Amino acid sequence: MPRKTIGSKAKAKDEFDYEPLVDPGITMLKFGQGGTPHERLFKLSGDLRYLSWSAGWFSAKLGGKCQVDLEKVIRVMQGQNTFQFQRYSQIYGDANEKSFSIVYQDADGKEKTLDLIAPSQDIFKLWHDGLKALVQKLKEQRDNYSLDALFLKSLWDRADTDHSGTLNAKEIVRLVQSINVHLPTPTVKVLFKKYDVDNSGTLDFAEFVEFMTFLRKRPDLESVWGSIATDSPLPEGSAPLTIDPEYFPSRDAVISLPKFIKFWESVQGEKLSLEDARDLVEFCNSSTSESKATKKSTRAARHRDDLHTPNDVSGGDEFLVSYTMFSNVLSNFTKASLFDQSKVVEYQDMTHPLTYYYMASSHNTYLEGDQLTSFSSVNRYVNDLLLGCRCVELDCWDGDNGQPIICHGHTMTGKILFRDVIRAIAEYGFVTSPYPVVLSIENHCCLEQQKVLAKIMIDIFKDKLAMPLRNADGSFVTTLPSPMELKHKVLIKGKRLATHGAEAEDADDPEDDDEEAEDPSLKGSTKDGTKDAPKKKKGSSNKTHPDLSNITYLGTGKVKSFSAAVSNSIPADMMASYAEVKTIKTIKLPDKVAGWIDHNKNHLSRIYPKGTRIDSSNYVPVGPWAAGNQLVALNYQTGDLAYHINFGKFLENGSTGYVLKPDYMIYNGVSEPTEGYRLVINVISACHLPKPGGAQKGEIIDPFVAVYLHGPSPADTFEARTRTIHDNGFNPVWNQTFTFDVRRPDLSYLTFHVNDEDVLRSDFVAFTSLPLSCIRTGLRTLHLRNAVGKRDQDFEYASLFVRVTKEFLE
Repeated sequence: MPRKTIGSKAKAKDEFDYEPLVDPGITMLKFGQGGTPHERLFKLSGDLRYLSWSAGWFSAKLGGKCQVDLEKVIRVMQGQNTFQFQRYSQIYGDANEKSFSIVYQDADGKEKTLDLIAPSQDIFKLWHDGLKALVQKLKEQRDNYSLDALFLKSLWDRADTDHSGTLNAKEIVRLVQSINVHLPTPTVKVLFKKYDVDNSGTLDFAEFVEFMTFLRKRPDLESVWGSIATDSPLPEGSAPLTIDPEYFPSRDAVISLPKFIKFWESVQGEKLSLEDARDLVEFCNSSTSESKATKKSTRAARHRDDLHTPNDVSGGDEFLVSYTMFSNVLSNFTKASLFDQSKVVEYQDMTHPLTYYYMASSHNTYLEGDQLTSFSSVNRYVNDLLLGCRCVELDCWDGDNGQPIICHGHTMTGKILFRDVIRAIAEYGFVTSPYPVVLSIENHCCLEQQKVLAKIMIDIFKDKLAMPLRNADGSFVTTLPSPMELKHKVLIKGKRLATHGAEAEDADDPEDDDEEAEDPSLKGSTKDGTKDAPKKKKGSSNKTHPDLSNITYLGTGKVKSFSAAVSNSIPADMMASYAEVKTIKTIKLPDKVAGWIDHNKNHLSRIYPKGTRIDSSNYVPVGPWAAGNQLVALNYQTGDLAYHINFGKFLENGSTGYVLKPDYMIYNGVSEPTEGYRLVINVISACHLPKPGGAQKGEIIDPFVAVYLHGPSPADTFEARTRTIHDNGFNPVWNQTFTFDVRRPDLSYLTFHVNDEDVLRSDFVAFTSLPLSCIRTGLRTLHLRNAVGKRDQDFEYASLFVRVTKEFLE
């Protein structure tokens, strides 16, 4: 498939001149995964698609590729924010203004960084700004293609390794093996000859599309189509589909638009007018060469014509829907999504007090891995903020040369500069969401370096820094402002100098003490071999510098009980943190849960993992949410089941990181909902499953699907799994039905895991998760994600196909 070139020298309207980046290129200092930094010559390819550099002797001998596909670049970051830079911060720290990192995905879907220092500020600006603009243009170009066209293009680019513009039989065989299709090589070669219609010995792009159309057959959709085309009823929701992969007599049939509407209303449960139905079908269908922009303008022109066409509604019978058009509708990631698309966008009222919302929250945000020996990086803050996280944690300790650092005290984890983290938060804090970011500061610094903490935040955040609330009459605050009022604001949470009796009594945040009490082994030397961060002495005053106190928006303290008297004595801008172990015990006691819910109507509560989770695993957040706790902090670096539930929850409301709590947790006098239902899920099939970790090499996977339902208590938690399909990750069919009795749909979450079964263990492949309050019934397509929730590389096209119905629960 021919590639479009962008930013070419011939384009007079181009804002950026890329010629110096192509030829002669420039020599920059490159920081590798290991060894010492070294100089390399960097150039852009002539089509502006690849960034390449001269290989060192060892890399050249191994035949390694020294290039980055700019379509795989996630972002370009200024400064020294990665671990590779931080290893040499004492040597190259003064070159921060000339440093930048290219964050990209390699061929196996793993996130990597290319870390560079330019020889001068002018060259830095040329390359940093040029690459940033180029990456943005490539993303805009991709947005002009349908997802189906991008899928075919991605496979074509993967197979056409020599960039010849055609594919030979060897390249096709290798491609088929990489996309989890189990076909013997002789069979692939026979198909190759069949679709090489001009007998050239190669496939051009049009022939390749026909070849892939054959491979991408969907017997499950063919079964549904056959029922509609022949006016046969689909099986009841609790019954599996009747699927015959070899028999499809209705392939060439077409149906009228009213018949399509009848299906959509009876099976999907959604009303459609003739115009809406035609728009739906047209939206989901485009040729591999037709761009979204072209399609949009075509539809707009058709609507203009319709305005001047009398009695157009009768034309509904003339608009015919083919099987291909129908299958494109049912496989569309938005129009046929299980996740109600009206709740994927920001739809909730954001003018309520902050305490009315759940907030996406990260624990020990700086860590790349485990809690004992892993590296720390600024990039972790960037990743979490870009995922919509609204509360990040900063464990602050005294650093060298009067500069505070962030690290996990008394462990061998790495250190990063507090200043670098604050810069990153200022730059990336409001890219995904405009609503306030809370900095949960665990303060272990001396008074002198606390003053530095305050100055750094004041200097960098400027007017983004929210100042503490003060009532004119000196009384304490009883209600917090809304997310809308605090848009683009940073809220500091930490210890303040006492201003009210309740704060003066208990002003320490208990998290650090609780973690060490749970796991006394968290002691030792730090990652770089320097002396431990100083341990806080028990009973010490742990004073707070006035400069830091004066910018702390949310004070910290302990809540002795959840009685109304105690809650009413605590200012709304004072919050408490609770350990996982204490929280799990508390939520088992209904009376205490009721008190906690009432307390959280006007106060913020934060939950954090127990200290014994050295592997950075996570606890299931559903129980703490059911007690009205707003900030349930998880380890975002660990893509486990608990993280997936959390990820799915905060997809709601536009991924803003804020989701309204149920009405009974907000308003007095509102009762908890008691009506449940029986949830029936038919796991039908999957398409385009990646290999574990997104790898392109390895055996064809043997997938099965695990279905999890998590409610507010263990009695509301269920798990089921399909059988294993051997040697088919491209279009496996399970067609198995599971039934769950749901007592609290408002507090329950549905998660699907696709796993690869092996002899000794099962490897995670992909997931999707969502609140039950956001599901739609009918035949639905679920977009799958990698372990940390991203949908790039092969995960961009991976999907699960299910049928969901709800039945009355007696």
